[in-house]
Amino acid sequence: MNSFKIIILFFSAIFYLTFVVYLKNFLFFFPFLLLILLILLYLNFKNHNFFITFMLFYGSFSRLFYFLSQGFIYNLVFTIPIFYTLIFFDEIFITFKRLPKILKIYILVHISFILTTTIYAKNFDPVNILLILNYYILPFFLFLYIKDFTKNLYLVLKYTFIFILIYSISQYFGFYTFFEDYYVKNVSYHQYTSLKLGSMNRPFSSFSSVEEFSIFLVFLPFFFYDFKKKMFYLFSIMVVSLLIIFSYRTSIFIFILLYFFQLLLEKRIRQLVIFSLLVLSLIVIFYNLKIDTTIYKTDNRLKTVLKHNIEPLSSGFNTYSLKNRFFKIKGDLYKLKNNPFGTGLFFSSRSIFQHTEENIYETSFFNLLFAGGVITILYFVLSFYLLSVYKKTFFMLIFFFFFLFTNLFNFHFIAPVILKMIMERNDEKG
Repeated sequence: MNSFKIIILFFSAIFYLTFVVYLKNFLFFFPFLLLILLILLYLNFKNHNFFITFMLFYGSFSRLFYFLSQGFIYNLVFTIPIFYTLIFFDEIFITFKRLPKILKIYILVHISFILTTTIYAKNFDPVNILLILNYYILPFFLFLYIKDFTKNLYLVLKYTFIFILIYSISQYFGFYTFFEDYYVKNVSYHQYTSLKLGSMNRPFSSFSSVEEFSIFLVFLPFFFYDFKKKMFYLFSIMVVSLLIIFSYRTSIFIFILLYFFQLLLEKRIRQLVIFSLLVLSLIVIFYNLKIDTTIYKTDNRLKTVLKHNIEPLSSGFNTYSLKNRFFKIKGDLYKLKNNPFGTGLFFSSRSIFQHTEENIYETSFFNLLFAGGVITILYFVLSFYLLSVYKKTFFMLIFFFFFLFTNLFNFHFIAPVILKMIMERNDEKG
C-alpha cells in the first residue's frame, strides 16, 4: 500500500473515531472494521470480489449498524464504499483516462449537474451532500477499475445467490435475524412505504430496500442471458414467480417491458406476437372480472398478494398509488413555472434541515427533474445525445428503464453494476 492509501485509511479512522467519542459508543467503529477487513481481503486474494459481495449484502450490514447504533439517524455504512473508492482512486483515475471520450464527457456532465443542483439547494446541509455523493456520483466509480467484471460478478453470484434467495423466502414467512427484526419493528413505515403490504412486510433480502431487491431480481435473467443464455429462461420463470409471490408490481411491469424490447431488438417476431397477446389477454380478463381488490387487515398473505397484483388490471391501471403519483407530478410541474431551476437536490427527508417536501419521488427521473428544472432538461438532452452516438448494448436499455421507473441511483449495488457492464461491453467491442 502506498502513502496515499495509508493517508485515506488514517483519515477514515479519525472520521469514525469522532463519532465514537462524540456519541460515547464504541460500536460506531464497526464500519471502519468492515473497511479494514475488505482491504485485507483484497491484499490477500488480489481481487475485489469480496467488495462486490459486500455491496450485495450492503443492506444487511446497514441494518446491523442500525441495530448497533440503536436507530442512529444516519447509517454510517454508506461511507464504506466512499472510503474504499478513495483508497483505490489512483487505479480508478487510470481507468477513467482509458475510457472512450464520449463516456468521459458523459460522466463529467453527470457529476457537474449533480453538484450544481446540490449546491444551489435552499439550505446548506453537509450530510445531504455526502449522501448525494454516495448515491448519485459514486456509482460511476465503484466498479470502474475491476477487470473482467462480468466473470467476477458471475462467480460471486454463483456462491451467494442461493443464500440471497433463501434469505428473502425466510423474510416472506416472517423469519428475521435479530438485527433485522429490530429494523422492521422500529423503521418508519411512512418513510419506507414499500416495506408494508397490508398487515405484512415484503422481503428485502440482503439489499438496502424492497425496491432494490425487486430490481435485482429483474436484472438477473438479463445478466445470465448476456453471459450464459441457456440460464435465461430458467431464471426468468423463477424471477417472475418471485415477483408475483412477493408482489413487486413495478418490477413485473419493468420485466415485461424489457422482455418485449429484447424480442423486438432481436427480431424474434413470432415470440413477440405470442408474448404480446398473452399480456393483453391477461389485462382484458382481469379487467372484466371486476374483483374487489380492497386489502383488509383480516386478509391473509395469499389474498393480500393476489389483490395487490390484480388491482392495476382490474381497475384499468387507475390505482390509488398511481393517482397519487400523477397528482403530485402535476402539482410540481405547475410549480416549475414559478421556479424554473427547481428546488435543488436532496436525498433524504431525515437530513439536518428536515426537507420533508423535496425529492420524494420513487424514480430518479422525477427526483432530478424537479431538483434542477431547466438545467435537468438540458442534462437529459445532452446525456441522451452522448449515449445515442455511443455503441449500444442492451444494458443501456435496462439502465434507461430503471432510471425512468425506479430510484436507480438509490440502489447501492444495481446502479454501479449496470454502468460497469455498459462500459465493459463497449470495451469488448472496441
